[in-house]
Amino acid sequence: MFSYRETIFLYIAIVTIASFLGWLVSCSKNKFTELALKVLVFLVLFLPMALRYNVGTDYVAYVNYFYSPSLLIENSELGYYLINIVVQKLELDVQWVFVISSFVILVPVVFFIKKKDYFYILLIYNLLFYLESFNLVRQSISLSFVLLALYKFWYNKNVIQYLILVLISVLFHTSSVIFIPLVFLSFLHVDKKIYLFVIIFLGLFSFDINNVILLYEIIASFGSDYTSYAFTEYGGSVIDNMNSGIGAMIRTLSSLSPIFVKNNNENINDRLFTLCLLSATFFSVLGLSSGIFFRVYFGASIISCLVVIYLRNSNGFVKRIYLVVLFLYYFYLFFIQTADEIETGVNPYRLIDVF
Repeated sequence: MFSYRETIFLYIAIVTIASFLGWLVSCSKNKFTELALKVLVFLVLFLPMALRYNVGTDYVAYVNYFYSPSLLIENSELGYYLINIVVQKLELDVQWVFVISSFVILVPVVFFIKKKDYFYILLIYNLLFYLESFNLVRQSISLSFVLLALYKFWYNKNVIQYLILVLISVLFHTSSVIFIPLVFLSFLHVDKKIYLFVIIFLGLFSFDINNVILLYEIIASFGSDYTSYAFTEYGGSVIDNMNSGIGAMIRTLSSLSPIFVKNNNENINDRLFTLCLLSATFFSVLGLSSGIFFRVYFGASIISCLVVIYLRNSNGFVKRIYLVVLFLYYFYLFFIQTADEIETGVNPYRLIDVF
């Protein structure tokens, strides 16, 4: 088992090396070099994820699911269920569930991004989502396909391809279903002023936590699998940590990015990006009353990986300052996650006994 400090150093080294290799990918001169570097990126990220032992808040739960068919059926979507069944049919050790899951999580992120976008997308993913994938295995598989769907849609605007990839993601975590209506809503033309009004309204609305609780109770009245977790040790209340609209807005700094883009809602991909940001902001605010909604917020925030692409064609000194602040915040989140021994479940790191 790694010590507390060794674990922090390990995670920093993983992200630093993988991101540096990602930068080399963006600078590569031919397809062979690009592929070889991507394989190295994959191995740097894959091996610690696949070979961990009892690292991650849900690790023990996933092991229990593997050995209990009733728990597996009750708590798993079809995709993750099939991974477990394949491992069981092949009479492999339960660790192979984590090996296969790690492989499926990383392949869409590492191998299907164009080299011109590779470094920034990989860096943001590493800072915000890599360590979380140790905890939220099913959702992390799902979000890899969502990220690929959003990225492909940004360039080809192919709704059918987008829906296929999102439906695959839903096979691993149902929270990703929110991305299906968003693509249809993106066909509607909405003025940027309305978007900014909604962002400001959500911030002001959440300053009074009673408003947020009332909103939660309204949603809960319709029934939800998630509502049963609210205010429990699993869902938890995060009021003590982020008890204002400022807290919600800080968690969704990417939501401010449309401010720096002129005519940002002229294209359908711009509008889809904006809608994803709005969803992340909404569920971040709702999460003030019930921590379980951070699962949905976490899913919607995968759009953060594309923020640099979104801002690529905008100019201005203020935009550059905004990006610097945004990345400093991302680095802060990463270091907080590596250093927290209790809440994040990733420190200390343990390696399986492979010998």
